[in-house]
Amino acid sequence: MKMFHVNTGQIFAQPYESEYAIIRRCLVANPGIPFTAIGSSLRMMDSKTELIADRLQNLQPSLPRTQPFKGLKFTYRRQCPKCAALLYHTDLYIFEWLTHCPIHHIALTKVCPCCHLPWPDRGAIAKRDCPTCGRLSFKQLCNFVIPGIQSMDYTPIERIYSFIRHQKNTQNIRLDCFNPRTPFYDYVSPWWRFIKVDSLLFPGGQLPHCKGYIGAELDALHIKYRPMQYKSSPLYACKKSHIDDIRRWQIDTNNLTCIYQAMKIIIHWIVRHTPGNHVLHISEYFYLDLQYAINKTNFCPYCTALSLWFFDVLGPYLDPYFRERRLLHKFLLESGFGEFYRKDEPYLIVDDKNYYVMNKAFSTWFYQRGLIISYMDIQQYIFQLDSEIRRSLSKGTGSSNINYRINRELFTDQFCSFDIVNGRFKFYYANEQPLNDYIPIKIPNLGARCKAYHHRYSNFFIENKANVNVELSASNFSVGIFRSLTQEYRNHMEGLLK
Repeated sequence: MKMFHVNTGQIFAQPYESEYAIIRRCLVANPGIPFTAIGSSLRMMDSKTELIADRLQNLQPSLPRTQPFKGLKFTYRRQCPKCAALLYHTDLYIFEWLTHCPIHHIALTKVCPCCHLPWPDRGAIAKRDCPTCGRLSFKQLCNFVIPGIQSMDYTPIERIYSFIRHQKNTQNIRLDCFNPRTPFYDYVSPWWRFIKVDSLLFPGGQLPHCKGYIGAELDALHIKYRPMQYKSSPLYACKKSHIDDIRRWQIDTNNLTCIYQAMKIIIHWIVRHTPGNHVLHISEYFYLDLQYAINKTNFCPYCTALSLWFFDVLGPYLDPYFRERRLLHKFLLESGFGEFYRKDEPYLIVDDKNYYVMNKAFSTWFYQRGLIISYMDIQQYIFQLDSEIRRSLSKGTGSSNINYRINRELFTDQFCSFDIVNGRFKFYYANEQPLNDYIPIKIPNLGARCKAYHHRYSNFFIENKANVNVELSASNFSVGIFRSLTQEYRNHMEGLLK
């Protein structure tokens, strides 16, 4: 194919336009030429650049590159109809927290209101005979598009990008938490995640850090935001040796108290969402063969999740070989669960050299929140595993066809932002009690199923000399019962070590 001069459509260029808009204006400026032909010609003109949008931008060096996002996919799927009719699109429109076009104040849509089809990708634009989303006629360009572009006010777009780019005081700050001294535990993912720009929580998490922005302005820009709660603590400088020394060999009283309080919350939540004939158990699952459980009587998702959580939060402190032993855990290997989240009291590293800890009230709250998030993660995974097992067995395909590699889900309450203001650490989050918004999956005949499972599996426990298999009740769960359960687990760990 011979190379021809490609008209980039620079006359239609607009601030903060997306790569999709750059390609579309080029297609409009080259009527009758297939997209593939334009791409081939651009490749011959700039063979060192891979992407078509980058090649087009290289041919227009005088235009500022004001688009800050790279790598976002399928942003064309959400557009403003009036912007689209003027060949304009910005990647901002893909974010669900932006409800309306801040320029035209109309709802962003996933379907073109003119032809009633989903917005076309770049390869389908040339095939659309639509005055809003397709290639436009010369008359439309002259009489409508060019005058419309000249009257556009991009100030709202600029304000939103400025809001997104606002620098927080966290560039050189790393939030971490103390760990038990078990091999490789540092490489386990922490329970929290930082809010990303595509999250519905982003505007609420970003607003406290942005001076000059108030909620009323976000409303005017059609930014839907959820006000965030926060906890704060003064920062206390310490040495790195202090951080290393406090990585615990043994669990302390405060940690036990946090685990007890979190466990009490979890048990009451389970009772609220299970039938009256369901009896909750803490059982040792180290010996559990998942295939045995499936072929005999399917396990109880609630008892399983609580048991796995209990042994995980205590195991690293009671067993120095906990991680290695967990790698041989039959149930975890067969179910594909992988790693539990890392959780403990937090500390900060600033500029890779300055270390700080928080006060006891914040540290206790942070640790307990991590414990509950960790339980939710385990519970959701077990629900998904159970659904996959029941789906496969109901089809009569057998356990050999069950997909045990299930994607881990993230919860809203894992996402956070933080800042340091006047020497105080501020941690922003969505809900005070994460479990309140967690709605579990409905499981038919759960009480009878759980009873049958534990009746059958109790014999399996006796045969394998497992030491922990205890019934729990929300009404009488107390510190004494928790301590007794912890001691049983300690004795069990000591027996394994011997």
